[in-house]
Amino acid sequence: MRTPEFKEEFDQVIEALRSDRYEGILEDRFGAVKYGGNHPGSAFEGKYNTEYGIRVDTDEHIYLLRCDAFRMNFYCSCYEGKRLDEHIRRAERGIRFVDYDGEDLFRIPDGEKIVVTTKLNEAIEHKCRYIDDEHVEVGSNLYHINEFEEKMHRNGAVYRPLREKAVERQEVQAGGKKNRVDSQKVR
Repeated sequence: MRTPEFKEEFDQVIEALRSDRYEGILEDRFGAVKYGGNHPGSAFEGKYNTEYGIRVDTDEHIYLLRCDAFRMNFYCSCYEGKRLDEHIRRAERGIRFVDYDGEDLFRIPDGEKIVVTTKLNEAIEHKCRYIDDEHVEVGSNLYHINEFEEKMHRNGAVYRPLREKAVERQEVQAGGKKNRVDSQKVR
């Protein structure tokens, strides 16, 4: 993407984000705070404080900006538009978790958490991110979905979604043994 055309487009996007058209989000700290106040739906919890996100679409690319107005840090990632939109569409199907035989156990939305209970009965929450239909990020580790199940099996751990939206829930004993089935909603 390091073409003269891309560099020109990138510079145009950054200049536009400094302008009044985009409330001067990149102009200064005041502009970033103003943008955040006018667009509360763009807020999300960052590592240290509330941050704001903005998406800018051009004909070819999608720019995703993360703005930490408090620290005056801005991060910009650029993607080929069609590829990112396709990835987002696939991620909306959710993250699959499978048993030892590769059969579906449950799905969670991208960004939701699971609870892993160790054989010492320690419950640990992990945020999960969709990578593709066969891979998942659990906490800060990347796994093939079968590899995750195998690791849980080796360690004698059980895992389940943190929040259930489905009526039926299966808590799984790693290794494919289902040790609990609830047919009530979990709150």
